[in-house]
Amino acid sequence: MEDHEKLQKSIKITVNVVLMGAIFLFSYQTYNLLKNLKYTHAYIVAGIVAVVAIFYYNYRIHKKIFDILDRMEMKRDRISREKCTIREFLKKDLTYMSSEELSKLINTIDGRYFLKESTSGQEDNIQAHLEKAKRALELQNYEKRINTLEYKKGALEQEIKDIEEQKYEESLNEEVKQRRIKTSLDIYKNHVYPISSLNTEQRTILKEEGYKQINEYDITEKKIITALVNPPMEHSKTHTFLVWSTKKYLKTIENIEKIQEHETRDADITFKYVNRIYAIEIETGNLLKKQKQLTEKINYLNKKYPKRWFFIVSNRNLQTQYKKYGISTQRNRVSEIIQKILKI
Repeated sequence: MEDHEKLQKSIKITVNVVLMGAIFLFSYQTYNLLKNLKYTHAYIVAGIVAVVAIFYYNYRIHKKIFDILDRMEMKRDRISREKCTIREFLKKDLTYMSSEELSKLINTIDGRYFLKESTSGQEDNIQAHLEKAKRALELQNYEKRINTLEYKKGALEQEIKDIEEQKYEESLNEEVKQRRIKTSLDIYKNHVYPISSLNTEQRTILKEEGYKQINEYDITEKKIITALVNPPMEHSKTHTFLVWSTKKYLKTIENIEKIQEHETRDADITFKYVNRIYAIEIETGNLLKKQKQLTEKINYLNKKYPKRWFFIVSNRNLQTQYKKYGISTQRNRVSEIIQKILKI
């Protein structure tokens, strides 16, 4: 910069000296010419114009020269800055640079116009180092994406683990809850549950345990009710319901005790009343197809409970057929038959 200012000063002094000499020479020649001429207004105007023109061109020449010098200095400054930038770029070790630093470094070079004087034949080196920086940045961005995905994967795996643990705990809680409901229902002893006595969870559990929904006439309530039934052994749902309904009704009669249900060759239901044992056989029509078993059953009941047993049939069409073998009744007239047998 100091050299530039010295050069400008030297050129300015030189130009001024040359121009002043030219002005002096021109003035001297003009003076010699005018000495031999008569002064006129035209000469005076011409002299003034000549002086003005000399000073104007002196200004223009100065400006032109200094504009050229300024442009030259600006170009030198640009070349110097660009060379410095290129040197710094080529010296950069890309190994330990972050993606942010690499991106900033690439932006200082990529797509930028450099003067040929600045590159000094290093175009290939610049391009090679730029490509290396881009590859390094791409690799870092790839690794960053991998790390991000790994983090997300870990977070998702942990979330899945947490959900599974929560589900496991909930399943344990649900299992405990179901065990408590099953215990309260005593499902291993009871085969019939009226729907009206159950909540939604109890109904769901019973259905999962194999209970089926049916609509049957209840002896006690004397109307059709809806119930969930799970028959024991090979009994039908209707047979199971009728046994349950009959036992429930017997419990409403005073002095009846020791009501028992049998799964052996004995009667389906027996009970004690005033020191005597009575029996009830529930029939849905299956025994009619097995005459030998039916005969053996009738003989057994007559011998063990003479005049103290009767049939309850599941529908009225069976009553006539079973009357041949003993007292029989439909479910809607059970109370009348019991009163008659017990002589209440």
